[in-house]
Order: sequence, then C-alpha cells, then structure tokens
Amino acid sequence: MTWHLTRFGDFVDLNPSVRVQRTSSYPFVEMAVISPGRRYVEAMQSRTPASGSRFVAGDTLFARITPCLENGKIAQYRAEPGSVGLGSTEFWVLRAKPGISDAGFVYYLATTPTLRGPAEASMVGASGRQRANLAAVRDLQVLVPDLTTQRRISGALGCFDDLVEANRRRAETLEEMARLLYREWFVYYRFPGHELVAEVYRQ
Repeated sequence: MTWHLTRFGDFVDLNPSVRVQRTSSYPFVEMAVISPGRRYVEAMQSRTPASGSRFVAGDTLFARITPCLENGKIAQYRAEPGSVGLGSTEFWVLRAKPGISDAGFVYYLATTPTLRGPAEASMVGASGRQRANLAAVRDLQVLVPDLTTQRRISGALGCFDDLVEANRRRAETLEEMARLLYREWFVYYRFPGHELVAEVYRQ
C-alpha cells in the first residue's frame, strides 16, 4: 500500500464535459433531494438541457453554495451505467479518472474536511448566496493511496453505508406501518374486535 501527495485537479476530473441532445429529456437532480450523510442520490424528475450541471452515473455532486456546502450536501449519482443526468447550477461535478481514482473513494474524500474545509474557506459573494471557488480545490494537495487501496477503502465504507441505508428503509417501513395501524384503529375504529363493540352499542 502506497500513499502519495497529488494535486486534486490531477486526481479527479472537475466539471467534466458531458454531451447531451438539446431536445431530449434527461433525469434531473435537484439540490433538495440530496440528504447529508446519504451516499447516493437518484433523479426524481426529468428536464431538457439548459444551464446547470451535467454528469453520468458514479459522479459525485458537491454543493458549492451556502448553506448547502456547510450542511454537507454531497452525493454520488446512482443510475444505470453511462446514464447522463442533469442537475442544479450549484453543483460541482467530481469524476474519477480511469486508472487513477476510484469513484467511491472520490465521494468519501469529498465528504471529509480535507476537501470541504478549503471549499468553505474560499466562499465569496453576497450574504446568503456565497459560493465556493473551484480553484481552491483544484490546486489542493491531497494525500491519496494507490488505486487498489482506494477500492478497498471505498468498498469497506460502502458496506457500512449500505447497512445504514437498509436500516433506514426498514425504520421508514415500520413507521409507515405504525401510521396506518393508528389510522385504522383510532381514526376509522377498525381495531380487532370492533364488530363486537358495534354490536353491543346496537343492543
């Protein structure tokens, strides 16, 4: 295992070019659908190309505007391999370079203070609409391991994220079941044995 210092702009492609058809519709990712701490984001709607970010499956979307950056709105776009997506103008797109960086490792690196700290420190603009300066991270020196180690790290962290996501979905399912049960029992009064209670009142 070897680690070395490298310029971040040499480690990933920043806002890489993505070709789209102007008259075609593509999946669109709004800033609002990114949840801090959740690795993946999927498009919830479609739009035709206009100004904004463009990316493909596996790319990391990094919020550059306040307070989204400080809140940690960073996610990896999940879609069919090679699928093109569109997004907010307030995203930086970080793409792993073949043979140099691993897409999962790029995401996890983006969530650390190593990248977020300099990005937040570079923010300029009117209050409430400050944006980070891409040059602040492009020339940043980062300590990274070899590609094999990157994949091992992202694979291990990904297992934990998958477990957390599975538990979150399980909790959401149980919450929905509890909500439906409450409605059935205490709103519609269709609790077990309600027929007997109704019969008693009729007598």
